[in-house]
Amino acid sequence: MIGYAFHLHSQQWLDESIYTIQHDDSVIWKHWVWLWVPQGVKVDQDLIDSCIFLIDGGKNRSTPPSENKDYVKIGKFLSLITGSMFAFIEQIPNEHLVFKNDWKNSRTEDCKCRTEVSSIIEFASSLIVIFFSAIIALTWHHFLDYPDQPEWLLRFPMVKASLRAMDMISEFSETTLGGPKISRWGVLGGSKRGWVTWLLGAVDPERVKVRSRFRQETTDRYLNR
Repeated sequence: MIGYAFHLHSQQWLDESIYTIQHDDSVIWKHWVWLWVPQGVKVDQDLIDSCIFLIDGGKNRSTPPSENKDYVKIGKFLSLITGSMFAFIEQIPNEHLVFKNDWKNSRTEDCKCRTEVSSIIEFASSLIVIFFSAIIALTWHHFLDYPDQPEWLLRFPMVKASLRAMDMISEFSETTLGGPKISRWGVLGGSKRGWVTWLLGAVDPERVKVRSRFRQETTDRYLNR
């Protein structure tokens, strides 16, 4: 089994006047991608053009994931027993994001129902360098006020980054490994990456053949409070 780590630069999301990525003060989304390629195991020829693809989050950092990371170890196991490649991408979305103060101030002044909206934005902005959910709330709120700017919705760059990772791995398989183009993907994503999982199948149904969203069930914890 051979593992490869890639540092993928996927895109610039919004204009630099709106936000930066706290880790390096840039606007270019970057992701660590881990790839397991089975070696010395029996490979089903019907699956030779396939790859299992797991999407995860996490804050931006300068070092690749460790081989001891749970998802990397799970991927190695799955690749070993299936004979398929396994890819794992992190930083979907990039975080922590820092939205510019001038944007927050002007944004609040433009809104209707200023008192209520200001409290929402102040809450989200205070969490913006910590919680990915706050970024979703903030960008959805912007879109509801400005429906002609759908590019603000965070799921779009999350999906685009995942697609770029698929393109990169397929190209690597062909040009570096001398293997086939990866034309069939099984995609896994938990929690908010579950949205990305479904949307990947919607925008690229030719390649995404299997989708599975996973999340720990915690309903009873909330019901019994």
